[in-house]
Amino acid sequence: MIKSFQLLLFILGICLNSSTQAFSTNYYFSQSLGNDAYTGRISNPNTGMTDGPKKSMSALNTLLNSVVKAGDSIFLRRGDIWSGPIGIETQNTHGTTNQYILIGAYGTGPKPIIDKTQAGQVLLCRGSATFESSYLIFQNLSLTSSISNGTRPEGVYINESFYNLKPHHIILDSLHITNCQSGMILYQHDIVVKNCTLFNNGNMNQGHGIFASANDILFQNNLLDSNGCGSYFVHTMYISNSNNVRFEGNEIKRADDGLKLRNSSNLIIKNNVIHDMHIHTIHVGGDNMFGTKNVIIEGNVIYNAPQGVTINSESGTQTLLSEQIIIRNNILPSHIYISNNGPVKDIYIYNNLIYNADQQNALLLLNPVNPINIQIKNNIFYKTTSTPNFTLIHIPSSTGLKGITFDHNLFYTSTPNGTHFRIGNNNYNSLSAFKTAFPQQELNGQSGNPNFVNAPLDFKPTASSKLVIDKGADVKAFVDFDIDGLARPNDGDGINGTAWDIGPYEYCCPVVGFKLTESDRDLYIFPNPARENITIYHSNELPNKIVLTDLSGKIIQIIYPTDLKSILNIQQFNCGIYFGAVYYSNRSEKFKFIKQ
Repeated sequence: MIKSFQLLLFILGICLNSSTQAFSTNYYFSQSLGNDAYTGRISNPNTGMTDGPKKSMSALNTLLNSVVKAGDSIFLRRGDIWSGPIGIETQNTHGTTNQYILIGAYGTGPKPIIDKTQAGQVLLCRGSATFESSYLIFQNLSLTSSISNGTRPEGVYINESFYNLKPHHIILDSLHITNCQSGMILYQHDIVVKNCTLFNNGNMNQGHGIFASANDILFQNNLLDSNGCGSYFVHTMYISNSNNVRFEGNEIKRADDGLKLRNSSNLIIKNNVIHDMHIHTIHVGGDNMFGTKNVIIEGNVIYNAPQGVTINSESGTQTLLSEQIIIRNNILPSHIYISNNGPVKDIYIYNNLIYNADQQNALLLLNPVNPINIQIKNNIFYKTTSTPNFTLIHIPSSTGLKGITFDHNLFYTSTPNGTHFRIGNNNYNSLSAFKTAFPQQELNGQSGNPNFVNAPLDFKPTASSKLVIDKGADVKAFVDFDIDGLARPNDGDGINGTAWDIGPYEYCCPVVGFKLTESDRDLYIFPNPARENITIYHSNELPNKIVLTDLSGKIIQIIYPTDLKSILNIQQFNCGIYFGAVYYSNRSEKFKFIKQ
């Protein structure tokens, strides 16, 4: 099911790099140097001041909707500011599959700023009676509003409510959006949001950082900082009634609520960092009667947050299942919680690390009503801080462990006689006491210290992690790679062949632990993200080889360095996240990079 689900997820197949595309005609706009009487075909006024860039937003919109054709480009001058009641609006601007229309920036300095001073949208993509806005790239623009909160425009709005021809195939690349009522509102289908920064949007109960109700969307390598604050009902990222969504390599920070997934299907939430949150981080569930299904939540790192992953319906009475949800290879500083609001089926919680949860009373809180097949395997439940009335696992439901299976998990608490399990009204202060009461549960469970490299800064296993290495259940097809992209299983202890490790990391060999600063690492990778080349500096030792793999673990390149500085050409790679392993004589180091 998992492999077929991943194949269903859309692959846009587009690696757009504006510097290498052959656009047909270029048009230029400058608020400081332009004149609408000019042709706009040259970037600066000529010596006779008879031609140069155009000037106004109204002229730009006229050009967009009446003149430009597939493959053309419109560039706004960096450092210029357009402040006024008009933003960018496309109605029938359309490129083709192989010739997108680019609206971007030229020159040097900060991104061109569009400051819309009345309600509406700073950037609007809609349709018309004849054509829809389609095959467009908006790149390197700054969208904002200087007016007071409550009357501000949305930053980006993609939709059409009147005409049948609706926008699609829109790429939003390297935008900076701030001080808008909502940063983005996205409908329709085939939308890419990448390398964007959204800051201080949707606050004071005004809107969201991003709201999406669309199909076939990619969110990649974005920073969402301080969005959707001031109310329980606004969020940094809200995905509702959507299908085929990939949210990967993003950072969410300093907000009330993180990522909310509602009444949607075929979602991948992968390799994101979420931190310094006040309420939720990742929230999955239904909306009214409907549930959410076919979700993979993997490789995410969360810290400084009161919650980890929550499965719960918050709107109306959910009657349809939330199902086929896989939570794997995550590092969570607080609990995984499945509530009694909304039925669930086929929930797989595999190879996660859940630790401390100082603002909760359990690392895993399960309260579903009549659950169907909740599998909890290969996780590490790790508690080193003292919290009153705390238990590692809490199942308050009167149905107890019905429909729930525990196996091959590792439990550790530094508090003597700390409560491991609370089932209903009964406490079990050790794993053995729990296994005696429930002999069909945790047949291969263990209790003890996992001996991490340097918890809570580094949760990788060491050679002393005897309770972790090769002690996991066989979860083939569910967990074939670890959080760093290393293939599972691996024979980490050299005994009895390969087996899955417990937790998010697969131990392969003595490795150098993660350091807090790049200057302390034996590897230094620059630039990252990159478009053409990455340079790897080996500070102490010439490696034997460097192996690059894609997200599926497929080897795409092997390099045999001859110098302490390795320059790798990645121009031929598709856009996305890649993993590398540098092999020395007696150890290896791993890294991740992003191809733009």
